[in-house]
Amino acid sequence: MTENLAGLDDKVLVERVQARDEEAFEALVRRHQRKVYALALRITKREEDAADVVQDAFLTVWRKVEGFRGESAFSSWLYRVTASAALMKIRSKASRSELFLEDLQSHFDEEGYFNVDVRDWSPLADEVAQSQELARHIQAAVERLPESYRIVFLLRDVENLSNEEVAGSCQVK
Repeated sequence: MTENLAGLDDKVLVERVQARDEEAFEALVRRHQRKVYALALRITKREEDAADVVQDAFLTVWRKVEGFRGESAFSSWLYRVTASAALMKIRSKASRSELFLEDLQSHFDEEGYFNVDVRDWSPLADEVAQSQELARHIQAAVERLPESYRIVFLLRDVENLSNEEVAGSCQVK
């Protein structure tokens, strides 16, 4: 018989996971997987890499949850684990410096036709262009930030974490 764990807070679930309760772990994964994926995607910029990072992060949580002391919120620790896994993914890819054909192939269907939707032109095209240009400049500026600053920015201004949660997520072991 499975128990409904959705109503339990993270602290209780973590204690149960530390006792190796797999259902509690599944409840934590369901609760946090979207935010973990969003953070991983913002750091890695590739859906496939973000999915790998999510798996790596939750696997790390399962393996190392006994070491979580609860001095910060579980979500802060989870975001730190996720950011670390994402940075490791980026570094491993950079060290291999390979061409990713999947990036090119994703724009074509099985018959080889270009399958990317073309936007509808509207009377506000100049506003859209300005908005896109601004977004590119902001993205470029964020990408130029050192990794630690970029993660703080993403956690605070994109994920809307509190300063305390960001500080807990960015603590160095």
